[in-house]
Amino acid sequence: MLIRGLTASPPVQGVTVQDPIDSGAPQGWSAVGMGGWWGANPSPNYGYSALGTLNTTGNIDWSAAGYFSMTLTASATLTLTFATTATAALAAAAQIPSFDLGQVIKIRITSASGTAGTIVWPATVAWAGTLTGGGGSHAAPLPVTGSVLVDVTLTCTGTGSNPTFDGIYTTAA
Repeated sequence: MLIRGLTASPPVQGVTVQDPIDSGAPQGWSAVGMGGWWGANPSPNYGYSALGTLNTTGNIDWSAAGYFSMTLTASATLTLTFATTATAALAAAAQIPSFDLGQVIKIRITSASGTAGTIVWPATVAWAGTLTGGGGSHAAPLPVTGSVLVDVTLTCTGTGSNPTFDGIYTTAA
């Protein structure tokens, strides 16, 4: 399936052909007919990634899936980040984010036991519906305790050197 179009292949014995730029839609996106070509739009067609039990750090790779699940270790403070191609060999300017503008992911969080665990989200996530303080900041989801589920929906609202995200969450016992 072609998403972004065609490009000329490297020449082989002086001959080039048209090759697809993409071989499929990015995770969390669907191919949509755009009148003569294909486009990618955010969609609820989610690939699933079970991250397992996380203790102090976790990295969510938006290109790996659109729906993630994780279990938070009891009494832990988990610091989450969003994946890039960050390696010691790449300068910060050369790193490529795993998220695209408009991309949506969902995360289901459970607790390993009845003791509260806390998640530290990236500072660039703006949480909807839980306004705190006078500065217009938003509160992240409450600590995860017992059998409470926390379902988080994140939307990438800005990319570049300072990406931004909108977050909405619900809890259920």
